[in-house]
Parts: sequence; C-alpha cells; structure tokens
Amino acid sequence: MERDRGQEVPWYAKAAVPVPIAFVLLIAAPAWGALFLVFLVMWLLLTFLDARVAFVFWLVFAGLSGFGTWFGYVWHASDEGAVPTCGSDPGFLFGPSWSGGGQASSGSNATAAAIGIVLLLAGGVVAWRFRRQFALLLVGYLVLYLAALVGLWYIAPHIWGARYC
Repeated sequence: MERDRGQEVPWYAKAAVPVPIAFVLLIAAPAWGALFLVFLVMWLLLTFLDARVAFVFWLVFAGLSGFGTWFGYVWHASDEGAVPTCGSDPGFLFGPSWSGGGQASSGSNATAAAIGIVLLLAGGVVAWRFRRQFALLLVGYLVLYLAALVGLWYIAPHIWGARYC
C-alpha cells in the first residue's frame, strides 16, 4: 500500500530505528549510548514542539551543548594526554596540568568561549528568523563550534606561545 505524499509520518515511526540503536549503545558503550540518547531526545523535542517553545528549547540545548564542548576543550588543554609533563604533583582533580601558554592559556580559553557565544548568537538569530529545522540547526551549530575549536587548537601555540608548567 502506497502512502500519500501529503500524509505525515507519525512521530513514533521516526523513532523506530534510533531508539533501539541507543539502547544497544547503552549496553555496548554506556557513555556513547547515553550521549546518543540525550541527543535523540533533543532531536525529537525540537522536531515536534511548537515553534516558540522549540526556539526556547533550542537556546537551552545549544547553550548547554556549547558549554559542554567548551569545558571539554579547556579540560583537554589543561591536561594534555594521559601523561602530563608538568611534574609529579597530583593536582586538584585532574592530575598535573599545564599552567599556561598555547591551548592552556587564559587567552585561548576566552577565545574558545567567545567563538561559542558568537556562534550561539548567530544560530539564535537564524533560529528566530526561520523557525524551522531547529534540530538540524543545533547539529550545525555543534559541528561549526567543534571545527572552530579544532582550528583554534592548532593555531593557539603560534599566538600564545608554547605551553609551560
């Protein structure tokens, strides 16, 4: 039986494949499965909510995702790899860390935050203006932010100098 082109696919049919994938990932790799499940819930909420409510949810999700991404950048920059080279001091929480320079500098961390805020504001303007495809806009925001942070990672030592303890 052929479906009429104007007929909308029910929401539960759109979740028929991703939900089992999320549960398989939860069993095989719990961290990736939980992350996938969170993004699946965000995707479904942004897809099926009213435009104004979806915009508010988009701002919240994008802000939290951007903060998490920025925190990951700062954390990785302060503790490079499994064996940091800054002495044997165990550090406060994450072990010995770099004290400055390169990616660990306060300028690099502030620049990473500023990039995230600019992209969040630009995404918010686009979301407010067009009010469609919030879920795709969230994915686009995260991809652009991650790409910008990867670029910043490689140019930071040239701007703020090499890392030091």
